[in-house]
Amino acid sequence: MKSNNKQVGSAHVVIIIILVIAVIGLLGFVFWQNFISKKTVAQTNDQTQNTQVETTKNTPSAESANAISDTNELTFEYPKSGWKEIKGMPDAIVEIDTNDYVHNQGMGLAAGSSIAIGHTTQQEVPQGMGEKDIQSIEIDKNKGYKYEMDYEGYRLQAFFTAKNITYLITMETTTSPTDNEKQVFDLVLSTLHIK
Repeated sequence: MKSNNKQVGSAHVVIIIILVIAVIGLLGFVFWQNFISKKTVAQTNDQTQNTQVETTKNTPSAESANAISDTNELTFEYPKSGWKEIKGMPDAIVEIDTNDYVHNQGMGLAAGSSIAIGHTTQQEVPQGMGEKDIQSIEIDKNKGYKYEMDYEGYRLQAFFTAKNITYLITMETTTSPTDNEKQVFDLVLSTLHIK
């Protein structure tokens, strides 16, 4: 009978060892499935999404809502409808005007709106000329300033320095700038790129 007890005890030890190995294997599988596998899938999805975002940023859409002004010095976007680019301006690199733009013989405009981009020696926001809503902004990864003026006409202005040249962007309006005019000005600023 003694040898029978040893065989039963040995059988129990073998069964316990097999059960422990099975439990450890099962726990390892569950851990791998719930943590390691999901992390790998999440990283792969993040990489795929980042690649798709980069592709979207670098690929111009076929039907863009904006026109692009492209000179040998700079580029920017502006609305396709209601605006036109004016070439050969003596005091500006480029100018865009609304279709209803009418120049006034005095200060300001008779009708419409105009945005001109040119060079300037300006290094700070003017003082005492009706400036308001002064904001520090970034234009083409360069620090700049944007503000409104209502001295001798209505204007939105911004300036910044890039490649040792200071640029002035001026939007003239017939009255205090509307929200739509401010959006067009912001579009030009946000898409402006110095070559």
